[in-house]
Amino acid sequence: MFGTVVYNKSTGTLSQVDLSGVEDQLDGELEHMDYDMSHIHTYSDIDFALWRLTLGMDYRFSALWKGTLDFNYADLSDNASYVYGNETGSYYVLRAAARMAF
Repeated sequence: MFGTVVYNKSTGTLSQVDLSGVEDQLDGELEHMDYDMSHIHTYSDIDFALWRLTLGMDYRFSALWKGTLDFNYADLSDNASYVYGNETGSYYVLRAAARMAF
């Protein structure tokens, strides 16, 4: 028998972008561009938690044959879904196999 439990909590942010004085560096005016860039630094913020659980077992039927059974579960909680959308979700995987040693 074997198993693992993994927890990953990740957060990340960028520093606020200061766009003051940009017009001084250009040849033309930016009057036609009235974009609000005050939240541009939040576009790539990440905040998620990931749980992973793996359980499995091997059984040797003979010197030649072996069977395996594995179960995997993962759960992702996306707490800052902006650019890529909400990626919250979970999955289950059950695998069974027979192996021959030679």
